[in-house]
Amino acid sequence: MVWESREAIAKIDRIKELTSLGLNTPRMYFIPHEYTTKKIESAMEWARNIHVDDNKQIFNIRTYARTGFAETLQTKHICDIKFEKLRTVLLDTITEYNCMIDAETPDNGRYAGDIFIEVNEFKRPKKAIFTYCKKEKRAMVRDADQSLIVELIKKDYEKKLCYELLYVLNKVIVTRKFETIFEWTWFCKPTGVLNENLVFWEWRTY
Repeated sequence: MVWESREAIAKIDRIKELTSLGLNTPRMYFIPHEYTTKKIESAMEWARNIHVDDNKQIFNIRTYARTGFAETLQTKHICDIKFEKLRTVLLDTITEYNCMIDAETPDNGRYAGDIFIEVNEFKRPKKAIFTYCKKEKRAMVRDADQSLIVELIKKDYEKKLCYELLYVLNKVIVTRKFETIFEWTWFCKPTGVLNENLVFWEWRTY
């Protein structure tokens, strides 16, 4: 089954907004379905620079289609692509989807999931709702199998969260972007555009 998300703002622009809010986002390159040869070459040059700096870095391609305000969810997510194979995989995938190449390492994920902060009648944070997974290796948002709800009006809520989840919560609270779903991964090594452990993938309306 293909799910659709009705978003007035395109996915790539939502990710850019996360960056503008001071959040760490993935090292990524966006290529629309209506691509040009120049765009492909630019993407490969971006990837080549990363490869030269670290020839062990793998790449991933997240995909989605968009019609008007509708975006497909649960489409292809191709992981662990070596640089030498990236062009071939990209050209095969871009014929059907918008593609977002990222240079992150799924195996380094330790926590991953969503966070949603509910507000009260005064628009102040009321509760935090986490859906996440914790793994020794390769924690990914799509594998979330645990949930946790924390009442933020209680002063002891910090004691109910591990360091990583509390860090996620505090980062989102600072943005003041509540009643919004944030997708994130906590990596065992600093990464992303800001070289931090916590990477935010995107936000979605609820």
